[in-house]
Amino acid sequence: MLTNQALVDLLDPVLTPMGLRVLSATWRASVLDLRLEHLDASAPSLDEIAGASKSISGVLDDAEGLHDSAFTLEVSSPGVERPLIRLAHFVWAIGRDIRFTSPEGVVEGRLARVIDDADPLIEVFVNSEVRTYSLRDVGDAKTIFEWGTKSSRNDGRRQIDGA
Repeated sequence: MLTNQALVDLLDPVLTPMGLRVLSATWRASVLDLRLEHLDASAPSLDEIAGASKSISGVLDDAEGLHDSAFTLEVSSPGVERPLIRLAHFVWAIGRDIRFTSPEGVVEGRLARVIDDADPLIEVFVNSEVRTYSLRDVGDAKTIFEWGTKSSRNDGRRQIDGA
């Protein structure tokens, strides 16, 4: 089996002309779960996922190291609770509720600002207070999705507080 990074290296050149890239590649038993995103960190449509899936399938059929055993390919968007991995993900998530681990423990709040410096920082509203974290100290970050009133961003998501 190919490593996750080898899969990303193999698939990104096929996806880039479509305006897409691999967000994550995860092996779960005999299932290869690929999550795709646009180059600007936004989520692709179902039609884009379907087109990318066909291209990916063809590349994987020709790839060496994948024919040792049968596997199922699952290709999808990042989902409603999106992982925040790259700096671009945090920029995309400004104004959204996020959860992440920090040296002080689990932090939940609204991402207010990203400061793209030599040591990137994020500012997060936590309990009506702005806290600043170095991105190098942030782990397991993702957006938080909650059902409720329609978001003012008009992007189809809903949050309890109407954000």
